[in-house]
Order: sequence, then C-alpha cells, then structure tokens
Amino acid sequence: MEPYLYFADVIRWVDGDTVELVIDVGFDFTLGKPDKPAVGRLVPIDTPEHGQVNFKEATAYSKEHAPEGGKCLVRTIKIKGKLKDNFGRYFVIIYSLDGVSINDGLLASGLATIFKK
Repeated sequence: MEPYLYFADVIRWVDGDTVELVIDVGFDFTLGKPDKPAVGRLVPIDTPEHGQVNFKEATAYSKEHAPEGGKCLVRTIKIKGKLKDNFGRYFVIIYSLDGVSINDGLLASGLATIFKK
C-alpha cells in the first residue's frame, strides 16, 4: 500500500528537517491548526542542529523550497509500524508543489545525511 499524500500549509520550519504544518487530510478535516500545528520530521535524513555547521543553510534550503506561509505536499511514512517518532513528530517526506522532494534535495546538496538511529 502506498503512503498517503496530502496538501499542507507550512506554518514554520524549526530547522532543516523539522516543520510545523496544517495538513489537509480531506473531508473538511485537518491535522493541526495554525495555533497548534502538526509537526513533521523529514525522513530518513538528519540536518545539523542549532549551532552546528550548515544549520542555517539547511534551514534556508527547506524554507526556500517549501516557504513558511505557503503550501507543500506531505507524504506520511511508517517506520517500524509507527507514524511518529518519540517526540510526537510525524515521519514525512515534504515536496514542493511542483513535486520536488525537499528531503532528497537536502541530501543531494550535502546539507543532510542519512539518519542512523
């Protein structure tokens, strides 16, 4: 079975691989609200944390391709049967509206590595 693909409003990028979203799941139902958004964790990548080299560049890349206040596409992923990580973030692949994977772009640009935990 294919993972689900949804339109979403980008509320805020926390860093290069963590994003706050309002996800339109259809039937007049959203996951998250502007004042209490759903949080997505881009997988299977890892970008630098605040204070690390390339933190600003990775975050800027994500913001450029799925701007805050704009729309994106979100594909949800299950990892080991789970939809969320230990911090309650949904496992996601984020696409620009023209279908370009931000996850893949961060890897290709050297701003992310494969997550190894």
